[in-house]
Amino acid sequence: MDGTLLIFPNGPTTWHGHKSFVGSRYTIQLNYMTEDAKARSELRRHKLSALAKKLPLPGMGY
Repeated sequence: MDGTLLIFPNGPTTWHGHKSFVGSRYTIQLNYMTEDAKARSELRRHKLSALAKKLPLPGMGY
């Protein structure tokens, strides 16, 4: 399955560099797709992944 990886430099002189801050930071990520079939496929994959993450793992004690 193909995917997308986004990498960018981070430092004091880059656009993504941030000044020191104490407290919560928030981000917004927007994604869009141009093909309905691909969007439906990703939604199915996400639902399956979200369900699997809710299942208790053996030996985890919860």
